[in-house]
Amino acid sequence: MAVTVADSLWLAAHDNVKDKPRIGEWPLGIGLGAGLLAELIGDGHLELRDGEFFRTMQPPTTDMALGPLLATIVEEEQSQAPPQPAATRPWQEPSRQRPGPAADTPGWPYPSTADRNLHPLRASYPPMPQSAAPAFGLPPDPQTRHRQPGHRLADWLAYLAYDRRAEQLVAARLARHGLVTQVEKRRLIGAPTIRHTPYNSVVAGTPASAITIAVQRREPLDADQLLLAGLFLATGLHHHALATLTLEQRSTLEAQLAESLPAVFRELLRAADIAVGEAALRKR
Repeated sequence: MAVTVADSLWLAAHDNVKDKPRIGEWPLGIGLGAGLLAELIGDGHLELRDGEFFRTMQPPTTDMALGPLLATIVEEEQSQAPPQPAATRPWQEPSRQRPGPAADTPGWPYPSTADRNLHPLRASYPPMPQSAAPAFGLPPDPQTRHRQPGHRLADWLAYLAYDRRAEQLVAARLARHGLVTQVEKRRLIGAPTIRHTPYNSVVAGTPASAITIAVQRREPLDADQLLLAGLFLATGLHHHALATLTLEQRSTLEAQLAESLPAVFRELLRAADIAVGEAALRKR
């Protein structure tokens, strides 16, 4: 059984003696959501361009994490309301609309300052994104539209991070494969909480160790390792997972990301980095 990118990110985030991840719930959720979408893109179920992803005509997947996610995407397409101005969408502040990308916006991992001006997340987040509204309030370009409706990547990353939706999908898949164990903690008040922990520290630490060793030996990373390393950087998990890398080795890793990672995954990582950064700014 091959461990996927999203699985590896979850395991690396829980490579400790506690049942809580090394990073916050929100950045972990953003990273796991990006990992699941990356898996769907890599398997040919989604196409990503210009901040939106589009479903292809591939048959449904039987993967227990990707299948429900893809079904939710289909459900959104079937329930989309007529387009409305982005400023009227219920979880956005009219005064803080995200500007369009600058023409000279550099590639990830160097996002522009303007790209971090995302909408604030409200507690009353909708049950699923409504992507019918055009991105940035502008009409879609007919030349770039897929035959399926488009879905705003930023909205879906927030949706998957909210209420630990992405984490629940990934943890359930890992539990099915026997890589994590389920722990029930009883409380004096309220229902017991369910947490998942890696089966052992070797399983949890292997993905990050493999990346660290390859970078230290100046060996090229494969596509999955590059994507995982990018998720480490976007979520802040690199402070733990890649802590032994020197500044020079970090620069070598970032150069590999810029040169060898396909553009579609660089766009995905850039969106994840922006979502995590905006959340951190709101807490200040």
